[in-house]
Amino acid sequence: MEDPNLSYAVFNDELKLISAPTLVLWGEKDSFFPAVTGHLVRREIPDSRLEFLHGLGHSPQNESPLRVMRIVKKFLKTKA
Repeated sequence: MEDPNLSYAVFNDELKLISAPTLVLWGEKDSFFPAVTGHLVRREIPDSRLEFLHGLGHSPQNESPLRVMRIVKKFLKTKA
């Protein structure tokens, strides 16, 4: 299923150019972009990982900064 908002929100062609390991964080309760958009972004970025944050919305880094920090820290350790 394609998200019609995705083409307006991100540069699809440019996502494929990202060469660094990428962690995509997505709030499960994001009211701006549905979960399907997170899957589409992950699919477009090579070597990316998608992590859904249960109970969080569009700004998980502000809603639960310590939780996000732990996830990012773990991701960085696996890519070091």
